[in-house]
Formats: sequence, structure tokens, C-alpha cells
Amino acid sequence: MSTSAPLDGVESFRACRAWIRIWDQYCRHHLPTIGPLFTYTDGSQRCVGQVRPDSMTAPVKVHSDKIWHGNIKIPGREVSGPIHFKGIIIRHVRAEKPIDDDDDYHYLELPLKGRLSWYFTRFWMVVEQFDSSEVHDEVGEALVLGKGSNTFSESEVKTFDVRVSTRC
Repeated sequence: MSTSAPLDGVESFRACRAWIRIWDQYCRHHLPTIGPLFTYTDGSQRCVGQVRPDSMTAPVKVHSDKIWHGNIKIPGREVSGPIHFKGIIIRHVRAEKPIDDDDDYHYLELPLKGRLSWYFTRFWMVVEQFDSSEVHDEVGEALVLGKGSNTFSESEVKTFDVRVSTRC
């Protein structure tokens, strides 16, 4: 699956942690980040990767033109160069520059411009930053894709409501 979102105008974000049933909050903090939900200066929101409302961290306000993605240091798998994580588990998304002497994590600086694309399957993910801010509406494309063809059919678009919780 492929998802993307613009990075221009991000005001805050919430990271979504993997939804493994863990009761210990310390352990939950170390679960992989499987997708962020971005809130923009105009109030709109967009997510990339996988996002579940019951697995979101508290909102983090962005005070600069960058955020940082961090993964656990593994010998021989250092991360550097272009913004591209392939098969690496993102553990932290930060709004402030990490301390240089962090012995546990590698961090990549992500400029808040262009587009963030997050590709994932059940077994791996690839996160990339592009200068182009053109985003792809993957859900819309999936809804309108005609059966057995690569053309879109407006008549096949269906809207629906999803009940998130039945409790008050």
C-alpha cells in the first residue's frame, strides 16, 4: 500500500504506534511508529502509513521547518543521505532536534516541504520525502478503480460512515 501527504504547512502531528496489546506504558513507548497524522495550519488533517485512533500519541506541535524520524541503531544499517528509510522500523518522530550523543537511535532530518510517501506491507515499510508536493489520493483511486481495467469509473464511488465508538 502506498500513502502520501504534503509536508508544507504542517502545524502538528500525532504518531500512531503499532497496536500490539501491551499493558506496560514503557513497552508501548518503544513500539514502532507505523504512521503519522498531520494537522495543517488551515485545520485540515492527512495521514500516511497506518493510523488507528486508539493507538495515537499526544499531539506534538511543530516549531520549526523540520521534523526528525529515528530508528534504533543496528551495526551495518546506518541511515544517512537522502530521506529514505527502507525496511527500517521508525521508533520516534520528533519536532525538536535530537541530542547528538544519543547512543540508541539514528535520526534523519525531514524538511517540512514537498511530500512524504509511506509505502508499507505487513512485513516492511519504505518512507521517502520528495520535493514535489503533489500527493496521490490512494483511497480515492482504490474506490473508483473499475474491475478488470486500469481506468477510473465515477459511478463506482460509494460513500460510507464508520462508527468509531459506541460508548460515551
